[in-house]
Amino acid sequence: MFVGGDEKLYRTSEEGLRQLGTPIYVGSHEQATLLKLISTSIIIANTAILAELLPLIKELNINNDTLMKALTMSGADSAQLRTRLPWMLNNNYPESFSINLAKYVTEQTIKHAINKGKTLPLLTTINKTLETANQKGFGRKDFSEIANLNP
Repeated sequence: MFVGGDEKLYRTSEEGLRQLGTPIYVGSHEQATLLKLISTSIIIANTAILAELLPLIKELNINNDTLMKALTMSGADSAQLRTRLPWMLNNNYPESFSINLAKYVTEQTIKHAINKGKTLPLLTTINKTLETANQKGFGRKDFSEIANLNP
């Protein structure tokens, strides 16, 4: 967990925070918030490319276990590949991180970039994809349901 704010307060609270997860002090509250947005945006982008490539992955006609083993042994390995690609392959999405939450994160990240005079064209495209999927009723359980846009 990214923690920001008064470092002295963090140090005195660190033991309690460890009961919730693995905290790391990153600086100000604003820095911690932006780092969380960036981290989650990377997760969303990684999942979006898996969803986009899903039709090609399926065309391989490779057993899912072999496919997963091969991909996780390569530079393509990621937590999202290990978690969300099996959901996509099986079209079985557990309740995890809704499309509305994913849209909120991408929108907040884009808004921050704009306020700093920067553009995020890839994340903007992903945000539009999330919006399209949401309008079509996908993503109530998990945003990786965007894979259903391109079956």
